[in-house]
Amino acid sequence: GRSFRLEPGRGRPETWDVTSQPLVLAPGEDPVFFHQYLDITEQLRMERRLIEGARLAELGIIGSSIAHELNNPLGGILSFVQMMKMDLPPDSPHRSDVEEMENGVLRCRDIVQNLLGFTRSSHLEEKKNFDLREALQRALAILDLQTRSQGFEARRSIPAVAQMVKGNPNLLSQALTNLMQNAVQNLTQGPSKNQPQIEILMNDLGAQVEIRILDNGPGAGAAPTLSLPLAQQIFLDHDANLEILLPGRGLRLVKVTMPKIEIG
Repeated sequence: GRSFRLEPGRGRPETWDVTSQPLVLAPGEDPVFFHQYLDITEQLRMERRLIEGARLAELGIIGSSIAHELNNPLGGILSFVQMMKMDLPPDSPHRSDVEEMENGVLRCRDIVQNLLGFTRSSHLEEKKNFDLREALQRALAILDLQTRSQGFEARRSIPAVAQMVKGNPNLLSQALTNLMQNAVQNLTQGPSKNQPQIEILMNDLGAQVEIRILDNGPGAGAAPTLSLPLAQQIFLDHDANLEILLPGRGLRLVKVTMPKIEIG
């Protein structure tokens, strides 16, 4: 005779809101109860995704602010380190240490530049001819920050020649980052007996360029997150095709195909 919620458990993945009403069918008899079950699993999942999206937006603003704050001091450190390197003779025993310092600052600078590129307002940029490998490398830099913290590294294969396309580099980088983040989320959906695996492949198909993102996460068959429709719209705006395939053996394949342009 009361309303309650059935949480997932005992092999039941759904969440149900149950409304219970007592019904007296005949005077003097014990009442019976009418239960109405409402499956709210997808509603709760959507609410969690909206909250996650809001948090990601806030993190983007914070990340942009931090990146701007770090950019200037990193530039100063890099200048002083390079001046030290210029003043050292080639056979100096300290040269290798200074070069290692320079490489460390350059890595930090690349991370900051990737954060700035990822959070930059996309509407300020118009479509232009560019090498799609650059957008992919920027997205991979963000992916590496996530995968290394979880103890594995994404494998990748990128052509040695330029893959020229026309579009917005920042938007395409964000869309590719969304696809890669979705692959990372698939790996953390639940326990898995497999070693976490993400492979990023870029293939030159002649008139088209193809990007494949393969993962073996236990969440491969789960409903898509909000990031996928956003990424799909970006690809549609660039005349690119997005496919999500389940080839079996617990694998999920995301495939993006985009037309190339002729230069010269």
